[in-house]
Amino acid sequence: MYKRIRKSVCLFLSVIMILTGMPVIVQAKGSTVHAKKVKQVYAKILSSEKAAEGVLDMFASSALTTYQFALIDLNKDGVSELVFTPDDGYHVNVVAYVNGKAKCVGGGFAGGESYYPNKHIFVSSTWHMGNYVSYYKFNGKEMKEVASKYNERADMVEYQDDYTYQVNGKTVTKSKYESCINKLMKGAKKQELKWHKNTVTNRKKYLNSPETVATVYGTSGDCISTFSRKNGKLTVRATDPIFRWTESADGSSNVVKTKTKRLCYSLAENCKWNVYNVGESKPSGKISYTNLKKELRNEYLEAVKNGFYDSPTSVHIYVRNNKIVEVRAVYP
Repeated sequence: MYKRIRKSVCLFLSVIMILTGMPVIVQAKGSTVHAKKVKQVYAKILSSEKAAEGVLDMFASSALTTYQFALIDLNKDGVSELVFTPDDGYHVNVVAYVNGKAKCVGGGFAGGESYYPNKHIFVSSTWHMGNYVSYYKFNGKEMKEVASKYNERADMVEYQDDYTYQVNGKTVTKSKYESCINKLMKGAKKQELKWHKNTVTNRKKYLNSPETVATVYGTSGDCISTFSRKNGKLTVRATDPIFRWTESADGSSNVVKTKTKRLCYSLAENCKWNVYNVGESKPSGKISYTNLKKELRNEYLEAVKNGFYDSPTSVHIYVRNNKIVEVRAVYP
């Protein structure tokens, strides 16, 4: 009986709210699940150049592994927006989930980002080659620049007051700009962004990424005496009793040391064979198992002949879920 009365009351109140124009707030079932899925979409964008196309291609010259990211809820709807900046540190952009897709909704210069969720406002600023400050309002679909000021020579004493002020895209006086900012920011509650390096570990921690972290075994200056593939397994033996960690190109792997001279793992079906140059985060080419084996064998024979066991070629072996997913030949 009580349940029937409660249902009737709820129905009656809903009708009244609709007829009187009062706002009806609908709590979407599974909204928490939706928020998690959105984060996983962001994780995929930050981990795959293919997925990033059309969203992050403004900074295509920067490897994804050089990015930093932060999560904010700019319009307080329970679904995060993704803020990212590449290693150049000059630009910052915001990605939102709009109509079932991740979309770059706006951004500006990087250096001093903050946001005010109770007013749906995002502020970007920088002192690189001048001073630039922009105020954006987010409506759930895009960020519109409401006001801005800039001075390309602000770091020069004689030009410190030489600012250009804009409101809604039109140049205005300093007093009109300040009046707009005072009205816009009245009651705004500031929040700072928390930045994270774009690594597998951080994507798993903050973006619910299903990725698994690769364990990397690497040689550094030590000759490889055995490099053989048989029955779907790769066996590697080094002259040094320790496979030592050498710097990973993607910064997303665990550091591993092992006191064994020999490593043996199954090769993943889609195992990659890449060539890297030291200090670079992108492969410079590909190499076949046969060619790499020949190179390593020649280096080993040369080392034996000369009585020392140093090798210019480093080998990094990426292991994930007990399978080799990538072999890298790293050259100086």
